[in-house]
Amino acid sequence: MATLRELTEKYKTYTYEELVGRAAEDYRILLPVFDNASKNHDGRFYVMIFMYGSLVSDGKLTGKEYEFSKDVLGLSKEEIDNVINRGKSESATDIADSIFDVCPDAIKAILLDFCLCFVAVDGEIDRKEIGFLARLLA
Repeated sequence: MATLRELTEKYKTYTYEELVGRAAEDYRILLPVFDNASKNHDGRFYVMIFMYGSLVSDGKLTGKEYEFSKDVLGLSKEEIDNVINRGKSESATDIADSIFDVCPDAIKAILLDFCLCFVAVDGEIDRKEIGFLARLLA
């Protein structure tokens, strides 16, 4: 099995279009799963927690990450800012980790792919982003 560092290096080799395609397909699969699991049948919040954790784990949000969020999820810059400004990254990380822990392995694999796409899109994956991914897997 590949190490997390090897995985992140692999994702950095994907083109922007490949990352958008992967993340959009992941979202298409994840949304109904979280819709069914949520009380109000709106799973977007839960998927967004993983997007949020991935995007802000390094403490910054790049223009490429804004663009990627728009292309994958159809969100405007204002909607992305609203998600980002809603909570602290530590609480989002805690929530994402808790959700990840109770998911079946097949869903964990899709969530990990989704997160890897978000952290790789700007071409730089720092130790904090790797730390977020490692925490999910711990």
